[in-house]
Amino acid sequence: MEKCFCHKTGFTLVEVLMSMLLLGITGLAVFSVQISSMQAINRAAILTEAAALASQELEIFQILPMDVFLNYGEKTTGGEWKKTKEVSGAGGQRIYTLYWNVIQDVPVSGMARIALEVHWKDRGQERRIFFEALKTGLL
Repeated sequence: MEKCFCHKTGFTLVEVLMSMLLLGITGLAVFSVQISSMQAINRAAILTEAAALASQELEIFQILPMDVFLNYGEKTTGGEWKKTKEVSGAGGQRIYTLYWNVIQDVPVSGMARIALEVHWKDRGQERRIFFEALKTGLL
């Protein structure tokens, strides 16, 4: 008597290998998206930190009287002011450099326009963010 092998159950080797290949490709895609999102979260945290530093500095500018404000910080050779801050955060220690220019009597007499830039290095590249504010001469 001959045996009939017509009713086999289970998967063939080719089916198992194909499913493992598809699972591996899907896993790599998910992993690369996860890495990209973690990098984006890190960049957003650094940008938020820089914006918070700029906001703090602009608040100080608003509180200072105009004559004290005009002598605040370290004057650079380019005629702008400079201040360096070191911040320790989740991503390690980062150095931010703040530069600002003051244009007096703009937009009207007794006011000053402040242009503030925050610079930092992120993965070897120079990054920056810009802010502008007005200061009244009333303080």
